[in-house]
Amino acid sequence: MADELAQEHSALRALVPADPAQPGTGTQAHALLEQRLILPILDGLDELPQAVRARALHAINQALPAGQPLVLSSRAAEYRSALTAPSGTTVLLNGAAGIRLLPLDPEKAAAYLERDAGGPASQAAARSPLATGHRFARHPRPDLRGAEHRTRPVPGPHHLQPPP
Repeated sequence: MADELAQEHSALRALVPADPAQPGTGTQAHALLEQRLILPILDGLDELPQAVRARALHAINQALPAGQPLVLSSRAAEYRSALTAPSGTTVLLNGAAGIRLLPLDPEKAAAYLERDAGGPASQAAARSPLATGHRFARHPRPDLRGAEHRTRPVPGPHHLQPPP
């Protein structure tokens, strides 16, 4: 991963002491990874073909040093199926802990963001749905995972609805 970072970002190729307590040098990219200042976020394991998901988990295990933090997103069922390779062996992601995201109440989420975005006089609060009168509505298409969408009120008894 350090090599990829250094290839993509030339400033991360600079040589620095790998560990100030030990002799030797490494790249800035390597030092950032060693100090856990970079969090790899891999989105979409479930979007890979099923036949290669277990191989992808194995490759992630091989590419990252032990204890390296990582966020890997996937639908739960697809992740569970990836744990069994086509050969029938189990492939676990090193140090994995599953976190399942649950729907948020839009008004509670907006109130939380307003409260923690600098108070009611902040620019963020002034643009918030609660301050501007925007309404929240569930998206009418369940295939979009029940995502919350904000709609703007329009004059009259109607409100714009998110496009289907």
